[in-house]
Amino acid sequence: TITKTINGFAQKGPFITGSSVTVYELQEDLTATGKSYNAVITDNKGAFSAENIELSSNYVSLRADGFYFNEVLGDQSVAQITLYALADVSNQSSININILTTIEKPRVEYLMKDGKSFSEAKSQAEQEILAIFNIEKNDINNFESLDIAQSGEDNGILLTITSVIQGYNSESELTSLIADISDDIKLDGKIDDTGLGKKLITNANNIKADEIASNLSKRYEELGVTAKIPEFGEYLTQFIENTEFEPEQSLISYPDKGIYAENILSLTR
Repeated sequence: TITKTINGFAQKGPFITGSSVTVYELQEDLTATGKSYNAVITDNKGAFSAENIELSSNYVSLRADGFYFNEVLGDQSVAQITLYALADVSNQSSININILTTIEKPRVEYLMKDGKSFSEAKSQAEQEILAIFNIEKNDINNFESLDIAQSGEDNGILLTITSVIQGYNSESELTSLIADISDDIKLDGKIDDTGLGKKLITNANNIKADEIASNLSKRYEELGVTAKIPEFGEYLTQFIENTEFEPEQSLISYPDKGIYAENILSLTR
């Protein structure tokens, strides 16, 4: 048995004070032992700490439930979402929970059932997820170590994918999209559903990196935190220019004709 204190940040944008985090003890094959520990997010940066927990293995699963700051809209969410993370705590005690740790979880579990070690499964799943967004970075840090409030390429990648998946989705739409992506990539590490790809590239085309960075900077400034929002515009542009996903024609449909003449905004013209 080992005794650990596990801390970190829950981030979509950052989760807000009062949100809950649960740490689940896992066996070597990632099945649950039945033991769990509760923690509460203690500030609007999304920080949490589960102190002096006793574990019989090095593997844990974390779950964060709560409201969060929407980096695309620049406002707090009106409903809660749930994010997850899997981690090996043998050589780390700081674990962040984010979009990337959430969508990789089912794929990592599948790969381990298929005979991969935890580190092999994590590495493969991470590279497969980056490839979906036309990003190639073999030396990226583990997803649970990434932080949208810190500078650096890896953190910029997290913010890119986080923002693309968020788009202008409501919380229920976001939850559904995260679940659908996680389920789609579970077996082969790729998005096979063209409808999902269409949603991602449409989101990417409609968000603006500078506005997102400004929204986050303002949010952390209001919290009295000196954040270094990572550069991520290049990764967003890279995805838009190189993806094979086909976007929706428009988020708005217009009629072919108005009262007096043909409508120049109609997509059928």
